Amino acid sequence: KGFDIVVCDAKGIDENGNILNTIVFNEYTNDNIKNYIVNSSGPCWKLIKSSIVKDNKLTFYENHIYEDVAVVPAWGVYANSIGYVSGTYYYYLIRNNSTMNQVSYNKKLEDIFDSLDNLSKLFDNKYSEELEYIYIDHLLHAASLRFFKFNKLDMIDKIVKIMNDKFPNWNKNSYFKKQGIKYKIVCNLFYRKKYKLLKLMLKK
Repeated sequence: KGFDIVVCDAKGIDENGNILNTIVFNEYTNDNIKNYIVNSSGPCWKLIKSSIVKDNKLTFYENHIYEDVAVVPAWGVYANSIGYVSGTYYYYLIRNNSTMNQVSYNKKLEDIFDSLDNLSKLFDNKYSEELEYIYIDHLLHAASLRFFKFNKLDMIDKIVKIMNDKFPNWNKNSYFKKQGIKYKIVCNLFYRKKYKLLKLMLKK
């Protein structure tokens, strides 16, 4: 009823129809715009007024594997209201040979840096704590895990420098504090570059 964006939950399935993961719209606060910004950046389980994208030029990057991270959270910055429909109404296919599931290193994983830089500019100094959490989640946690898998420690060094420069007090972020203990430990170990401990922990 008059919402600029409407969101539902989603499930990822493999090529045999098996459910691999579930994406739930986490209601961290009473503000659905903030909730939207910090939730998954995938565009597919969202309905959005086309004027938000067109009027603000919030279009996707081309030839970019993190094209969604670069812009989808910013849709919320320019929305006046966001609604959430509880329930799974979208299923998406996760292919074994997708870019995110490669067995050898793909340099396009480094696209995450440009995507987050673009997103930061679109936020225009608004929703600073939400933007900080996106950096924690997509860079310090998810991207670090991917780079660590291929022993790309120079990329983790780059991530730590970005966090130091942009968000030196990231571990005080309220969204980060609401995450599980393993998530928090992994982020802190990457930030402190405790790679031997990480190897032991990630084997479990």
